[in-house]
Amino acid sequence: MKVWGYITAVLLFAGAFFAGRASHRFDAARSEVRRDTVTVFDTLVWEIPAPHPVEVVRVDTCYLPGTVDTIRIPVAIPIERKTYTTPDYRAVVEGYRPALVEMEVYRQTNIVTVTPTSAKPKRWGVGLQIGYGYMPTANRVTPYIGIGIQYDLWSW
Repeated sequence: MKVWGYITAVLLFAGAFFAGRASHRFDAARSEVRRDTVTVFDTLVWEIPAPHPVEVVRVDTCYLPGTVDTIRIPVAIPIERKTYTTPDYRAVVEGYRPALVEMEVYRQTNIVTVTPTSAKPKRWGVGLQIGYGYMPTANRVTPYIGIGIQYDLWSW
């Protein structure tokens, strides 16, 4: 009869162990990652910026048609270089018929902060217990099966 008692205790212990492993709930908060992304779209109305500075690069001579078909009249035209600057871009334009010479664009940057959240593991619980316990009334150690309050020293 002693052998059957040990076999029963071992089987109950193994059954309780595997039942506890199978009923373990997945704690989503432990592996969850929280992302904070801030993107704002606003409609902005910009005034046309005034060129600053304006400098004369060179003087070109253009020939304009005169009153007679074969006569061309030379005209001196100053070629200006104008720089337009805003917080979003810087553009340089020059010429008799203006052309874009240089452009710098200042791009918007999104900063994404990734903060992993870690839930504090639960240490206290109520569970099925199988094992040996000290019985003070009999002053001896006896097998014990029951439900009790427990504190987890480690988890797997």
